[in-house]
Amino acid sequence: MSKLVKGVMLMAALATCTGFANAQDPPQDGTFVLICSMHGEANSGGSAWHKDDSCNLPAGFPIDKSYRQPNLQPVGGGATSNLTSADVPPGLHLKVSGNHYWSIVKPIGMVILDQEGPIVRQFFVHTYCGPAGSPGPGCSVHVDVYARKKK
Repeated sequence: MSKLVKGVMLMAALATCTGFANAQDPPQDGTFVLICSMHGEANSGGSAWHKDDSCNLPAGFPIDKSYRQPNLQPVGGGATSNLTSADVPPGLHLKVSGNHYWSIVKPIGMVILDQEGPIVRQFFVHTYCGPAGSPGPGCSVHVDVYARKKK
C-alpha cells in the first residue's frame, strides 16, 4: 500500500472519530461543572506573572468530596511546581495549561467563606508564568476549575 493511500486512510479514520478528550479534562460523566477560569499572562521582556487567584463555588453547591483528581499537570515549559494531584481539594478537578514557562504552585486549597444559609466555598491557588527576554515570547497560564456535583 502506498504512503499516500495510508495517509488518506489515516485522515479518514481520524475524521470519523469524535469525542477526543484532553488528558486533563475531567471525566465526561455529566457530573462536573465548570466553576471558573483563571488566566494570567506577561509580555516578552516584562516581569513574571505571580498571583494568588481564587474563585467561589456557587452558594450551596453540593460538592462530591469522594472524587479525587487522578493526575495533574501543574507545570510546563521547564517551570517547576510543588503540587501533585493529592493537593487538589476533594471534589475539584483542575485543567491547567500555559505558554512558554508556566505553573501553578502552593498555596492551594478550599475554604468556607459563609456557613450561614447555603455554604459558600472558595478555591484558591497561586498562578505563575515567566516570559522570555525581549524579543522572545511572552507567557501565559490558564486554569479551568471544575467541581463534581454530588448525586
